[in-house]
Amino acid sequence: MSEDGIAPDLAAFEAALLPLIPCPSTVDRDRLMFLAGQASGRRRRRGAWLWPGTALAATLLAGTLGAILALRPQQNTAERIVYVHLHQQDIRSQEPDDGSAISSPSIPEGPSAWAVGYLRLGRLVLAEGIRAIPEPKPSGDAGKRSRQRTPTHQEILEQLMKG
Repeated sequence: MSEDGIAPDLAAFEAALLPLIPCPSTVDRDRLMFLAGQASGRRRRRGAWLWPGTALAATLLAGTLGAILALRPQQNTAERIVYVHLHQQDIRSQEPDDGSAISSPSIPEGPSAWAVGYLRLGRLVLAEGIRAIPEPKPSGDAGKRSRQRTPTHQEILEQLMKG
Protein backbone atom coordinates (compact mmCIF):
# COMPACT_ATOMS: atom_id res chain seq x y z
CA MET A 1 0.00 0.00 0.00
CA SER A 2 2.72 2.44 0.84
CA GLU A 3 4.64 1.31 -2.23
CA ASP A 4 2.05 2.83 -4.52
CA GLY A 5 2.91 6.34 -3.43
CA ILE A 6 6.76 6.12 -3.67
CA ALA A 7 8.37 8.85 -5.70
CA PRO A 8 10.41 7.64 -8.72
CA ASP A 9 13.70 9.12 -7.44
CA LEU A 10 13.27 7.32 -4.04
CA ALA A 11 12.56 4.03 -5.86
CA ALA A 12 15.85 4.40 -7.76
CA PHE A 13 17.73 5.08 -4.50
CA GLU A 14 16.13 1.99 -2.93
CA ALA A 15 17.17 -0.15 -5.89
CA ALA A 16 20.78 1.11 -5.54
CA LEU A 17 20.92 0.20 -1.80
CA LEU A 18 19.46 -3.31 -2.18
CA PRO A 19 22.66 -5.09 -3.29
CA LEU A 20 24.73 -3.64 -0.40
CA ILE A 21 25.34 -5.88 2.66
CA PRO A 22 26.23 -4.30 6.09
CA CYS A 23 29.70 -5.11 7.44
CA PRO A 24 30.01 -6.74 10.85
CA SER A 25 31.13 -4.40 13.68
CA THR A 26 34.62 -4.76 15.07
CA VAL A 27 33.59 -3.22 18.40
CA ASP A 28 32.66 -5.66 21.19
CA ARG A 29 29.69 -3.90 22.79
CA ASP A 30 29.79 -5.89 26.04
CA ARG A 31 33.50 -5.19 26.51
CA LEU A 32 32.93 -1.48 25.85
CA MET A 33 30.22 -1.24 28.57
CA PHE A 34 32.42 -3.11 31.05
CA LEU A 35 35.35 -0.77 30.51
CA ALA A 36 33.09 2.30 30.82
CA GLY A 37 31.80 1.04 34.19
CA GLN A 38 35.34 0.45 35.42
CA ALA A 39 36.43 3.93 34.39
CA SER A 40 33.53 5.60 36.15
CA GLY A 41 34.25 3.66 39.38
CA ARG A 42 37.92 4.63 39.39
CA ARG A 43 37.35 8.29 38.77
CA ARG A 44 37.32 10.40 41.95
CA ARG A 45 35.03 13.37 41.90
CA ARG A 46 35.54 16.34 44.14
CA GLY A 47 32.82 16.39 46.81
CA ALA A 48 31.90 12.75 46.34
CA TRP A 49 31.64 12.35 50.11
CA LEU A 50 29.61 15.53 50.66
CA TRP A 51 26.16 13.90 50.78
CA PRO A 52 27.18 10.75 52.62
CA GLY A 53 29.07 12.91 55.15
CA THR A 54 26.07 15.18 55.64
CA ALA A 55 23.79 12.18 56.17
CA LEU A 56 26.24 10.72 58.68
CA ALA A 57 26.45 14.02 60.62
CA ALA A 58 22.66 14.34 60.72
CA THR A 59 22.33 10.75 61.96
CA LEU A 60 24.91 11.31 64.71
CA LEU A 61 23.21 14.54 65.77
CA ALA A 62 19.78 12.87 65.93
CA GLY A 63 21.21 9.96 67.93
CA THR A 64 22.92 12.30 70.39
CA LEU A 65 19.79 14.38 70.93
CA GLY A 66 17.73 11.22 71.37
CA ALA A 67 20.18 9.91 73.98
CA ILE A 68 20.11 13.23 75.85
CA LEU A 69 16.32 13.18 75.84
CA ALA A 70 16.17 9.57 77.01
CA LEU A 71 18.77 9.96 79.77
CA ARG A 72 17.66 13.27 81.30
CA PRO A 73 15.93 13.11 84.67
CA GLN A 74 12.17 13.22 84.51
CA GLN A 75 10.40 16.23 85.88
CA ASN A 76 7.20 15.15 87.52
CA THR A 77 5.06 18.25 87.55
CA ALA A 78 1.44 17.76 88.35
CA GLU A 79 -0.99 20.59 88.20
CA ARG A 80 -4.31 20.45 89.94
CA ILE A 81 -6.87 22.85 91.25
CA VAL A 82 -8.15 22.33 94.76
CA TYR A 83 -11.27 24.15 95.94
CA VAL A 84 -11.35 24.78 99.65
CA HIS A 85 -14.64 25.97 101.08
CA LEU A 86 -14.13 28.10 104.16
CA HIS A 87 -16.84 29.33 106.44
CA GLN A 88 -17.16 32.91 107.49
CA GLN A 89 -15.93 32.27 111.04
CA ASP A 90 -12.83 30.42 109.72
CA ILE A 91 -11.82 33.37 107.59
CA ARG A 92 -12.50 35.97 110.27
CA SER A 93 -10.53 33.95 112.84
CA GLN A 94 -7.43 34.17 110.63
CA GLU A 95 -7.55 37.96 110.51
CA PRO A 96 -6.16 40.18 113.23
CA ASP A 97 -8.73 41.83 115.47
CA ASP A 98 -7.63 45.37 114.73
CA GLY A 99 -8.37 44.99 110.99
CA SER A 100 -4.93 46.33 110.06
CA ALA A 101 -4.42 43.67 107.41
CA ILE A 102 -7.36 44.98 105.41
CA SER A 103 -7.68 48.70 105.96
CA SER A 104 -4.10 49.75 106.60
CA PRO A 105 -2.73 51.65 103.60
CA SER A 106 0.88 51.27 104.70
CA ILE A 107 2.94 48.10 104.52
CA PRO A 108 3.54 47.13 108.15
CA GLU A 109 6.58 44.85 108.04
CA GLY A 110 7.78 44.54 104.47
CA PRO A 111 5.94 43.32 101.40
CA SER A 112 5.29 39.82 102.76
CA ALA A 113 3.00 41.12 105.55
CA TRP A 114 1.06 43.21 103.05
CA ALA A 115 0.69 40.22 100.70
CA VAL A 116 -0.67 38.02 103.51
CA GLY A 117 -3.32 40.65 104.32
CA TYR A 118 -4.20 40.97 100.66
CA LEU A 119 -4.62 37.21 100.31
CA ARG A 120 -6.83 37.08 103.40
CA LEU A 121 -9.00 39.83 101.96
CA GLY A 122 -9.23 37.89 98.69
CA ARG A 123 -10.37 34.74 100.49
CA LEU A 124 -12.94 36.75 102.43
CA VAL A 125 -14.38 38.27 99.24
CA LEU A 126 -14.53 34.87 97.55
CA ALA A 127 -16.35 33.35 100.50
CA GLU A 128 -18.84 36.15 101.30
CA GLY A 129 -18.92 38.44 98.29
CA ILE A 130 -18.16 42.13 97.98
CA ARG A 131 -20.19 43.01 101.06
CA ALA A 132 -17.49 41.35 103.19
CA ILE A 133 -15.04 44.17 102.52
CA PRO A 134 -14.93 46.31 105.66
CA GLU A 135 -15.36 50.03 105.48
CA PRO A 136 -12.05 51.86 105.59
CA LYS A 137 -11.28 53.65 108.82
CA PRO A 138 -10.43 57.29 108.20
CA SER A 139 -7.11 58.42 109.56
CA GLY A 140 -7.01 61.31 112.03
CA ASP A 141 -6.11 63.97 109.48
CA ALA A 142 -8.58 62.81 106.84
CA GLY A 143 -11.49 62.96 109.29
CA LYS A 144 -10.68 66.54 110.26
CA ARG A 145 -10.15 67.75 106.74
CA SER A 146 -13.36 66.50 105.25
CA ARG A 147 -16.54 66.62 107.29
CA GLN A 148 -18.54 65.22 104.39
CA ARG A 149 -19.62 61.62 104.87
CA THR A 150 -18.35 59.22 102.21
CA PRO A 151 -20.90 56.71 100.92
CA THR A 152 -20.41 53.05 101.73
CA HIS A 153 -19.92 50.34 99.15
CA GLN A 154 -23.48 49.20 99.61
CA GLU A 155 -24.85 52.72 99.02
CA ILE A 156 -22.77 53.12 95.87
CA LEU A 157 -24.01 49.77 94.55
CA GLU A 158 -27.64 50.72 95.29
CA GLN A 159 -27.20 54.05 93.49
CA LEU A 160 -25.74 52.28 90.47
CA MET A 161 -28.56 49.74 90.38
CA LYS A 162 -31.22 52.48 90.52
CA GLY A 163 -29.60 54.25 87.63
